Amino acid sequence: MRPLRILSILLFLLIWEIAALIVALPQLFPTPVDVIIALKDLLVAPGPAETVWAGELMGNTIISLWRVIVGFSIAAISGVFLGIIIGYWQKARDLLEPVIEIMRPIPPLAWIPLAILWFGLGFKPAVWVCALVSALVGCAL
Repeated sequence: MRPLRILSILLFLLIWEIAALIVALPQLFPTPVDVIIALKDLLVAPGPAETVWAGELMGNTIISLWRVIVGFSIAAISGVFLGIIIGYWQKARDLLEPVIEIMRPIPPLAWIPLAILWFGLGFKPAVWVCALVSALVGCAL
């Protein structure tokens, strides 16, 4: 790494530290040291008898990754199945292609409120949004 890049990062951190100390509102504008300590607490949690466990951030990351894997798997399996059907039968293509073309331009974030309304909060809406978005993006390729 070039020395000027390292210097610019250190200068940014120094300005941040000074500004945070001047403002003196740690809940709204913490210092870089406070942010690093909070990140360590999120990543690593102390366990019983001198052991170290994964913190809250790692647990939530694993849960989110599982939702994405399940959603993408549903999209891949259904996409291959529908792709074979659409490829072999013209009537299936005529029936499904307009629906796919209408749904494809809708932004992925727009599906989230609908998923919450239809499925509530939790695992189902997250998997449904992942599956739908993966399937629609896969159709574009």
